[in-house]
Amino acid sequence: MRNWLKTLLFLSTFSPSLMSIGLSRIWSQGFAVEDSFYILSGAAGFSLGAIIIRSAEKHSETINFSAKKIEANDALMLGVFGTYIIPFLGVASNITFTTVVLIILVFAALLWLVSSILPHPMLRILGYKFYKVESATGVVYTLLARRELLDPKNIKQVKKISNSMLVEVT
Repeated sequence: MRNWLKTLLFLSTFSPSLMSIGLSRIWSQGFAVEDSFYILSGAAGFSLGAIIIRSAEKHSETINFSAKKIEANDALMLGVFGTYIIPFLGVASNITFTTVVLIILVFAALLWLVSSILPHPMLRILGYKFYKVESATGVVYTLLARRELLDPKNIKQVKKISNSMLVEVT
């Protein structure tokens, strides 16, 4: 699994924002065909996170892992939830589909270069928690786990999603 999966995973975090744009436009202006593109794109991206994680869990190689430090990485989720509300505030700015696509492409380009990822609310709903983990060799990763992790010694095996992201094998 490579960097493009991490980028797709991060972009899918904003899928509910696309649905919010569509709903806010319908709410303020009535239904237009363009609004269905926002809602359908958001709905498709909504499940993308789960598909990527399940694919990594099934097809990636299991790696023995030794962590020396772990900390929760869910605090930024409030900021992500805020992006779901922004479209309702921005209805007056008359956001177009082309503008949204350009913003997504700029985000994708930037995220390709970034090694970390924001917590994904849809994966959180599915029971995944996000952690910042330092390996025994000093490399820092984002770890997704279905269980609450307090002691780094409890992490035994992981699967690689990208060079900076791991999912715990339980």
